[in-house]
Amino acid sequence: MKIYYSILFILSFIHSANAGNELRERIYVHTDKNFYLSGELLWMKLYLTDETGKPSSFSKIGYVELLNDSVPEVQVKLELVNGVGEGRMVLPSTLSTGNYRLVAYTRTMQNEGETVFFKKTIGIVNMSVPDMPAEADTSFRIVYKTAPESNLSVSTSEKTYKPLANGEIKIEGLPDHVHSLSLSVAGIDFLPDNHTIGSWHKELPAYPKVPLQTDFLPEYEGHIIRGNIIDAQTNEPSAEAGLFPVVSFVDDQIRLFGGMVKGTDVYFFTRHVRGMRELAATVYTTSGHPYKVNIQSPFASHEKETLPPLKPNSAWEAPLIQRSVGLQVLYAYTSDSLNKTDTTYAHLRWRPDRSYKLDEYTRFPTMDEVVTECIPLLRFRRIDDKRYVSVLDEKNTFSSGNSLVLVDGVPVVDHEIVFRYDPLSVRQIDVYRDKFVFGNKYFDGMVFFSTYTKDYAGLKPDAFTLFYDYEGTLPHCHFYAPSHAGKSKPDSRIPDYRHTLLWIPELNAQGQTRISVPFDTSEITGEFQVKVEGLTKDGKAICGVVYFTVGE
Repeated sequence: MKIYYSILFILSFIHSANAGNELRERIYVHTDKNFYLSGELLWMKLYLTDETGKPSSFSKIGYVELLNDSVPEVQVKLELVNGVGEGRMVLPSTLSTGNYRLVAYTRTMQNEGETVFFKKTIGIVNMSVPDMPAEADTSFRIVYKTAPESNLSVSTSEKTYKPLANGEIKIEGLPDHVHSLSLSVAGIDFLPDNHTIGSWHKELPAYPKVPLQTDFLPEYEGHIIRGNIIDAQTNEPSAEAGLFPVVSFVDDQIRLFGGMVKGTDVYFFTRHVRGMRELAATVYTTSGHPYKVNIQSPFASHEKETLPPLKPNSAWEAPLIQRSVGLQVLYAYTSDSLNKTDTTYAHLRWRPDRSYKLDEYTRFPTMDEVVTECIPLLRFRRIDDKRYVSVLDEKNTFSSGNSLVLVDGVPVVDHEIVFRYDPLSVRQIDVYRDKFVFGNKYFDGMVFFSTYTKDYAGLKPDAFTLFYDYEGTLPHCHFYAPSHAGKSKPDSRIPDYRHTLLWIPELNAQGQTRISVPFDTSEITGEFQVKVEGLTKDGKAICGVVYFTVGE
């Protein structure tokens, strides 16, 4: 028997009964800059710590939101591995010019409330509405200085570079017990960058220590999807016994999770679900009464907080136009490179006992004929005037019909639906003969129907199976940073208008106290900032900043 369950089934009860352990977490977010154009990418690195600033690896999911007052404009989830996570936000091109709040937290931090969330002001300008003030602020200038929290030496091989040049960043004075480091090289913002990991670390003792609630289970293994079980006839929450809710993601791999029911709430403990996916939620019952699952948002509710307006200065107009044109060129020529992500594999990697590729057999017009003529490990059994899919187990006995049936990942509770399904839509049928347990639901075998279109084409599930567009954690995204070494002919290359020249969310020092990092400038001219941030294993902040110029 193969059982998939979560240690959180146990931890959830421990958490509820033993809140005196006082698990308190904090998060810091390193962004590549703090001033953006609508449509740009916001790169970020999350550092998870305890309340003293010492690295923590308890929670496995971090939540980041961009808020306009209390309204979320962008929401993302990031996987945390060994207490760090990285990803990016795609800032919508429709965002209005203004100041926004970037907030970050874990599910555990929600038990303390919004007062302990990470907060940072992000300025955004929408260049499609380029109304600059008529009066120029002639006093506007960039002030060069090293951040007061700097405790390591950061320098560049030159103070001034030409466009499309090679450079080198030298970092000295690194501790030999670094927990994690990140590095950004970006054009200097028009707003002062006074938020560093050092200043955040100093503020930790001032965070209010409020009583811990127990409303939010810790995400110790992966993302928790929370929902309510609803009586489909009365449309009221139900706490009836004998309910077995499941959620499954539409996919050509098995991504199904059984739920833990507590009262009218249900919790699904997921793993390795990344990107936007279609989610199917349904309920197996012993009574036959119809129920459905309403999925709740995992993000926090926020108090209204109005930030001062962002008033663009007419002195910014020329560099902002250059940056806006560069952004359009960047997307036009390098969209494939900008959107490169890693492949995500399902958490369940069981191999089927037998796979049947139906194109290798005579194609029959009904599913009953396909099963009878081509698949000896399956049969349709009639019990009380209803048909069930039965799997031949390892003892060569057909089950009673308590089989898990999936069509492109969609769980089919009523097997009559599969019996009537068009077999010409099915490319392959995988049969798993073992016994399986998902959550607290037991199955005698599993059958996975894969269609040609991978979107359960033509399937009409029961009315109580609900579908959601659900976004998992961000897939790992690759930062685009081309090298211009040896490229002397401008007409032989792709235009390069990067404003963020380099983003390394995990800079591996390998225990050395001195390292160097190569980088390349782009065709954007102006002033640039190099920022290195990190934490030591014993919870000390690491920060270093240096500036350089790119000009003709």
